[in-house]
Amino acid sequence: MRVALASIFLTFGCAAHRGGPPAVAAPTPVAATAPAPAIDERELGYWVWHEGEVWRVRTTAADHPHRFQGSVEGTSGGIVEVRTDDAALLDHVAQVGNSVQFDYDAGDGTTHGFDARITGGCLRFDLLVDGKRRPERVHFGPGAQAPSRLPAERCP
Repeated sequence: MRVALASIFLTFGCAAHRGGPPAVAAPTPVAATAPAPAIDERELGYWVWHEGEVWRVRTTAADHPHRFQGSVEGTSGGIVEVRTDDAALLDHVAQVGNSVQFDYDAGDGTTHGFDARITGGCLRFDLLVDGKRRPERVHFGPGAQAPSRLPAERCP
């Protein structure tokens, strides 16, 4: 199952980067432990923060079906473990080398997502909602700051 999932993600990754890789926003340092943002389950989006060596990625779909896809890649450190917060996501979130690849649908009005434990360094977040990069729907850290563009890089 994981081999098939990895194949799907590799295919998706190639399609997402036709015409060359997208520009990446400059790395942004984050506090050593950034408290969780106030997640609003009525708002469509991603909520991303870290607690020590664990980065948490959560999605909310605002009671309407939406597709969440993308990757989180270690750029100067390693991803050593990935865990989902919901057993239903086990076949939709996978560690592939030094990245987390994901593709799932949500829309039940609750929060879904995964955690990635790292060995240090920066991460590159390429996050899509319904097949599109929508930086205004991404919230980093306790201040829920949106990146200027996606992919975006964050460093602890």
